[in-house]
Amino acid sequence: MTAEELRDPFLYATDRWYFLIREATEQKPLGRFYYRAWGFHPDPEKVDWELNILVADPAERGKGYGTAVQALALEFLLQRRETHSVFACTFVENKAERRALQKAGLEEVGRMPSLYYQVKLPPEACVLYVRRKE
Repeated sequence: MTAEELRDPFLYATDRWYFLIREATEQKPLGRFYYRAWGFHPDPEKVDWELNILVADPAERGKGYGTAVQALALEFLLQRRETHSVFACTFVENKAERRALQKAGLEEVGRMPSLYYQVKLPPEACVLYVRRKE
């Protein structure tokens, strides 16, 4: 998408909450994170939250930032009354993100596409991670 096409989703979408990831000591920007509300559940009061993260600088990857951010979001979202589940998908080849999602508390449930989690996918093979509210 172009910068103009991204403006509305980033600035005005009511179904997404965006955050800048910063290094704790020097406050250096590292990337961005968002969670997004989806209404897959038959009960319109229930929400399935999608997690999405990008640590932009390859030199900062593998240091636990993504795991920490996703674990905090998972804990927060599972406490919300309307939450049915929290999910994320990543490329099959992205072993680091797959490990981070598991360490954050999500469980690998299989390949995408999913009959339940109907999201637009890239052409590369993706795997789904989910945590349902107990």
